[in-house]
Amino acid sequence: MMIKNDFSRKASIFQWGIAQKIILCVLIFSSVVTVFLISIQLYISYRGEIDSINQSIRLVEESYLESIKNSLWVSDTELLQTQLKGMMKLSDMQYIDVTHNDEILAKAGILKDTKVIMKKFDLPYIYRDKTIPLGTLRVIYTLENIYDRLAKDALGIIIFQSIIIFLVSGFIFLIFYLLVVRYLYALVDYTRSLKVDTLRTPFILKQSRIQWGKDELDALANTINEMRINLNDSYSQLKEEIVDRKQTQEALRESEAHLLALIDSLPDLVWLKDSNGIYLGCNSKFERFFGAKKDDIIGKTDYDFVDEKLADFFRKNDEIAMAAGKPSINEEKITYADDGHTEFLETIKCPMYNYKGKLIGILGVGRDITERKKEEEEKAKLKTELQHAQKMESIGILAGGIAHDFNNIMAIILGNTELALEDVPKSNPAYSNLEEIKTASRRAKNIVRQLLSYSRVVEQEMQSIKIGPVIKDGLKFLRSTIPSTIDIEQNIQLTDETILADPTQINQILMNLCINASQAMEQTGGDLNVAVEKLVLDNNSARNYPGLKSGDHVRIIISDTGPGIDPEIIDQIFDPYFTTKEIGKGSGMGLAVVHGIVKSHSGAIAVESSPGKGTKFITLFPLTTKKPMVETKTGKDIPGGNETILFVDDEKSIVKMLQRMFERLGYKVQTATTPEEALERFRSNPDHFDLVITDMTMPKMTGVKLSEKLMDIRKDIPIIVCTGHSALVDEEKAKELGLAAYIIKPIDMQETAQIIRKILDKK
Repeated sequence: MMIKNDFSRKASIFQWGIAQKIILCVLIFSSVVTVFLISIQLYISYRGEIDSINQSIRLVEESYLESIKNSLWVSDTELLQTQLKGMMKLSDMQYIDVTHNDEILAKAGILKDTKVIMKKFDLPYIYRDKTIPLGTLRVIYTLENIYDRLAKDALGIIIFQSIIIFLVSGFIFLIFYLLVVRYLYALVDYTRSLKVDTLRTPFILKQSRIQWGKDELDALANTINEMRINLNDSYSQLKEEIVDRKQTQEALRESEAHLLALIDSLPDLVWLKDSNGIYLGCNSKFERFFGAKKDDIIGKTDYDFVDEKLADFFRKNDEIAMAAGKPSINEEKITYADDGHTEFLETIKCPMYNYKGKLIGILGVGRDITERKKEEEEKAKLKTELQHAQKMESIGILAGGIAHDFNNIMAIILGNTELALEDVPKSNPAYSNLEEIKTASRRAKNIVRQLLSYSRVVEQEMQSIKIGPVIKDGLKFLRSTIPSTIDIEQNIQLTDETILADPTQINQILMNLCINASQAMEQTGGDLNVAVEKLVLDNNSARNYPGLKSGDHVRIIISDTGPGIDPEIIDQIFDPYFTTKEIGKGSGMGLAVVHGIVKSHSGAIAVESSPGKGTKFITLFPLTTKKPMVETKTGKDIPGGNETILFVDDEKSIVKMLQRMFERLGYKVQTATTPEEALERFRSNPDHFDLVITDMTMPKMTGVKLSEKLMDIRKDIPIIVCTGHSALVDEEKAKELGLAAYIIKPIDMQETAQIIRKILDKK
C-alpha cells in the first residue's frame, strides 16, 4: 500500500497540481506583461519613425520649396528633375512629383505601396506684389520599411523574453515542489488514514536534513495535531449531546404548539412556504384571503387560489427574498376571497433556514396599511401643491425683478424715441424707423406684462379684442421659440371677429398648446398647424361642448403630427400636476392652466388624439358684438403747461430724458437722483412746486416713503409714483395712500402728459 502511495506521489508531479497552476499563472502574467512592454516599445519605435518622416517633411518645406519654386518660375525642367532626384535620398522617400493643373511637370521614384504618408505643398510665386500659383509639390513616404524594421525588432524581443520566461518558470516549479508540494502529499496520506480509533496517533512531518528553521508547514502540522485532539474530545462529548438532543426535541414540539397558537391569533396575514412555493402553513387571517381552510391550503401553491398574474407576482417576490438571503419588503393590493373587500398590504418576506443553515422556504407577514397609504397619498399631494406654490412664488419674484429693470431700460428707449420723433420731420426717412422703435418698445412692454400675468404678479382685465390679429402676433413670437425642424402652418380665416377676453391669457393658451405640440415632435420634427375659423352652434351641436350656448363662436384648432396621446391617460391630461414628461421638462400645470383660462372666458376645450396619428386641441370662444377699443393717435396734440415739476429717479438717463420731455411741454422741471436730495430741495421751498413725480424703487428710500415725507411738509402737494414693477404698491394702494396717480414704466409721453394735465387742472 505504501509503495502504491509513493508511486502516486511521483506520478502526480506531472499532473495538474498547485505547482503547475502557479507556473501557468506565472506564464500568463509574464506573457501579458511581455506583450504589453513589447507593444509600448514598438509604439515608441513607430512614433520615432513617424517623427523622422515628419522631420523630413519639415526639411522639404524649409530647404527645398524655394528652390523648386525658382526652377518652376524659370521653367528649368532639368534642374527641377535634378532637385526631385536629390530629395529621393531622404529616408523612406518613395515618390515625388510636381503638378500644375493636374499635369505632372516632373517626378521621381515609383508609387507602389498603399501604406504611405503623403504631404502636399502649394507652390506660389510672388511677382510684383501678385501671388502666382506655379503648381503643387507632392511627397510620398513609404511605411513598409518602418513595418519591416518593427517586425524584426518584435521577433527578437519575443524570442529573448520567451527564453527568460521558460527558465524562470522552470526554476519556480522545482523550488515549489521541493519546499511545499512533497510535504503536502504526506499530509494527504495522513488525513486519509484518520479514523475514530486512530485519532490518538500524532502527525509527524519529516523534512530534509538541512534545517531552515520553523516554517508554515510546521505550523500546519501542529494545527492538525491540535485538531486531532479536539476531534477526539468532541467525539466523547457528542455521545452525551445525543441524549440531551432528544430531550430538547420534546421541548421544541411543545414550544412549536405554543408558537402556532400565538401566530394564529395575530391580526396580520402569516404564511410559510417551502423553496418551491408550496404552502407549509398559515394562520386564520390568511385563510380568509384564500377563502379556504389551512388543511386545504397546505401542500398547494398560489396558482391554485389566485389568477396567474398575481401568482407570478407573489412567486417573484419570494425568489427575490430567497436570492438576497435577507428580508424583503414590498407593497401589494389584495382582495379577500371570503367577503371581497380589498386591502393594501405591507408584506415582509424572510428566508427560513434549518439548523444546518439550509434554505427551507420563506416566511411571509402581511400587514394592512390601507389607512396609512391614504394618509401618504394625501401628504404627497399636499407636498406637490406646496412645491408648485413655492415655485410659482419664485417665478413671480423673478418676474417682478426682471420687469422693474427691463421697464426702466424700455423707459429710456421709448422716451428718447418720442423725443426724437418730435425733432425729426415726417418726411425724413429716420421718422419711420423711429416709429418702428416706438412700436417695438410698446410690444416689449406688453411682453413683460405677459410674464407678470403668467406668474400671477398682475391681473389682466377682460376686453373686446380681435382674435385673428392676436393669434397672428402670438405665432410670430412663437416662431423664435419653436425649433426650426417643426414647420408652423397657419390658416386664420377671421378678420374683424371679436371676443371678450384677456389678450395676455389668450397668448398664454396659444403658447402652452403650441409648446406642448413642439415638445411632442422635438425628436422627429413635424408640422404644427394653427387654424382659426368662425363656427355657428345650434342647440344640438352646442351639447357636444359643455358650458357653451348656441350662437356664433370662434374655433381655434392647434394640431401636430407627433406620437399622439395614450387613450388610457387622455382623460387625465387637464388634471393639475398630471404630466408624462421627465423631471425638469414639465410641472403638470400647463394644460390645467389652459383649461382654467378657457373656462374663465366662458369657452370650451376638447382634445382628439390617437397613438401615431398626432394630437388636435380644439378651443371655442363665444363671439361678442362689442367693438374693440381703438387706440387713437393725436399726433403732436399733447397737452402742456407752465407749472413747476420736481422729478425724482435714481436712473440718470431717465432723469435727463424726462426733463427734456416735460420742458418741451412747457413745464419748468427740477430733478433729483436721490430721495434725500429731493426731500432737501422740496423742504427748502415747498410752495415752489406744483407737482412731484417720483420713482418707486430707489436706494435707501422708496417712492412711497418719500411721498409720505413730502406730504408731511405740504399735505396738498400732488404726487405721481411711477415704477417698472413693485410688489409694494399698485394703483389701488396708491389711491389709499393719497397719491395723485400711479404710472407703469416705460412712460408714454402722450398718456403721461394727459395725466399730469388732469391732476394740475383739479387744483
